[in-house]
Amino acid sequence: MAKRTFLWHLHQPRYRTADGRVHAPWVLLHAAGEYLTLAYALKQTGVGGQVLNLTPVFLEQLLAYQQGRAQDPLLAALATPTSELSPQSIKELVRWPFMLHPRQLSRLPRLRALAGQLAGAKDDEIPSRLALPDLTDLQVLTVLAYAAPNARWEPLVAELLAKRRGFSQEDRRLIVEWLVGCPGKLLALYRELADMGVEIATSPYAHPLLPLLLGTQVAAASVPPPPGGFPVFRSREDAAQHVQKAQAFMAELGFSVQGFWPPEGAVSEEAVALYGEHEVAWLATDEGILAASLGHPVSGETGVAAELAVPWRLHGQGPLLFFRHRGLSDFVGFKAQELPEAEAAQHFVAATVSASRHLPAEGGLLVALDGENPWSSYPEGGTTFLTRLGELLAM
Repeated sequence: MAKRTFLWHLHQPRYRTADGRVHAPWVLLHAAGEYLTLAYALKQTGVGGQVLNLTPVFLEQLLAYQQGRAQDPLLAALATPTSELSPQSIKELVRWPFMLHPRQLSRLPRLRALAGQLAGAKDDEIPSRLALPDLTDLQVLTVLAYAAPNARWEPLVAELLAKRRGFSQEDRRLIVEWLVGCPGKLLALYRELADMGVEIATSPYAHPLLPLLLGTQVAAASVPPPPGGFPVFRSREDAAQHVQKAQAFMAELGFSVQGFWPPEGAVSEEAVALYGEHEVAWLATDEGILAASLGHPVSGETGVAAELAVPWRLHGQGPLLFFRHRGLSDFVGFKAQELPEAEAAQHFVAATVSASRHLPAEGGLLVALDGENPWSSYPEGGTTFLTRLGELLAM
């Protein structure tokens, strides 16, 4: 049967500006949640055929938190004893916790109740609607909203989830201390996974669409030009620097990187050639690009074409090109959340077996998707899906 490879693309835009201030806390909150879930699941199952695509700007922000260089107003509000919170800190505290998927919120009835207390409140009304115990609960539950799926691996998270409400200042201190440690824990897990055989890949440094840096006119090959045409911009030097900086940054962290996931899967002939000039061994992108190049579909109701299961080279040179199976990738990213997680894993594995049944044994199917976005919408935060998937794949 054809081999199955999973590429998990992990990325965040740069929320931290040159002054060190964090303008959105998503790197930290997701480090306690979805990123940790995936890393723990891969470590627990130890199944082969896994690639983590870690973008430099994501890792850079994890390092800033680990080294205490991230000035995060939400983290400061979480770390402040409740009785010492200023009106501005309270405003920061209520700004972020409710930007959750309904499934995340459903796990925490107390957080839902607090959301109800704040419904329709203007900024100056918020302090009067929250007593000190409410604020303490909000501080702890902000972290638990993201961390809850990791209770099976993190005893403190499990203990506080069982408590549900009425948290103490010691509870707040402990969970914030745990949160602060998550970026460093993730970096250590990524190194551990690499030592276990998980391949580490990356993307151009700041996650740009490289074909557009090489010339905005390339967009005409994909979408109709707007009135007046596309803005004209071209900087091959910038494009090259993003590849070079990514390679140098990953090497500094001790990761041997051979492959790249182009941001948004965007490639062009010139971009592929540029990657090749910088000795990138392989690229992965979407099957739609291969189908458009060949002039016919490569997957669908009629099965999977053999062309999708083999690597390609552009004009016989440069990096190997791998194309993901869109249907299988989108099932994990958008559809599996509609099923119980163990059932979704079984359904997915059955679908991969069916898709690869008529492919050559030396071929392969690539499943590639964002590694953080899906799990918040899964019934159990993705933990059962990922661990059961690993168990089934190992059979």
